[in-house]
Amino acid sequence: MKKLVLSLVLLFAVSPAWALFCQYCGKGMAEDAIFCSQCGKQKVAIASAPAVMEESNKLSPDAYDAVDKYEIFLTIGNAHAPSAKASEYRYKAAECLRKQEANLGSASLVQMKMHSLYVKKYDVLQSYLDAWNRSINGTMKVQAAAEREKQSFILARTNEMISVLKANKNDPSVISRIDGLEKDLAKLSREYLVTSPYLSLEGKKVIKNQPIWVMEVQVGRARVMHMGESNSALPIAGWISMYDLQYRTTWRSDNLLVIYEPAPITTEVVIVDHEPWWRPYPPRHYPHDEPHHWGRSRGRRH
Repeated sequence: MKKLVLSLVLLFAVSPAWALFCQYCGKGMAEDAIFCSQCGKQKVAIASAPAVMEESNKLSPDAYDAVDKYEIFLTIGNAHAPSAKASEYRYKAAECLRKQEANLGSASLVQMKMHSLYVKKYDVLQSYLDAWNRSINGTMKVQAAAEREKQSFILARTNEMISVLKANKNDPSVISRIDGLEKDLAKLSREYLVTSPYLSLEGKKVIKNQPIWVMEVQVGRARVMHMGESNSALPIAGWISMYDLQYRTTWRSDNLLVIYEPAPITTEVVIVDHEPWWRPYPPRHYPHDEPHHWGRSRGRRH
């Protein structure tokens, strides 16, 4: 009799049909049963650990590789002008973001912030590509070239935020830190208007209501770029006093984020070319014989 009972117990233990028990009354249930035959309550499904892990991996930083490749093609590739291949990279980046959008339902706050930063990065790349095209084929090439310069700056700061988020993903305060950096970037990339009859930009006159971008602020002076069209072959940027900036434009002192240490003025006129005045992020390394778009940093403190 004991052997019979033991055999039945072993049979029920190894049988797939009786491998589950009711979470409420403990009675054995068939694996495909939905309701318990004893208490009548519905079986509660339990997600497996591997499935949860797989879902979390869908929103890993590596999932945005297509967006990063799109950036590399536009900013440090060997092409000197946009080509049809840019559309291929853009399409893959857009598809990447669309797929990750479908996984946000189970995403953490850090993953959602990471996704929003990559969406912003994609939008910046779109603006960069549009400005690049217009600077080559458009009718207002100087204005487009100035816009491309500003979008390069925004892209570098966005990459910094992504790196900060990746490095501090387990820090509960990182979300608010990124929010603060985004607000700062909005201020740093804002454009202003000339309010006086003209603004003398190191020998160049920028007339009233023309847009300018404040690129850099130091003690007693600021470097600005004219964001409109002009007779110059390239966008013009130069240093003006803080007095002129505040009283001849719509810029006000409460827009100031950081005061930099003064640096000696080595030139009176600065013509902005394709090399950035800030250090691109992440730092780029190029062979000396390869052409590129961003070029070497000019070593300015920022």
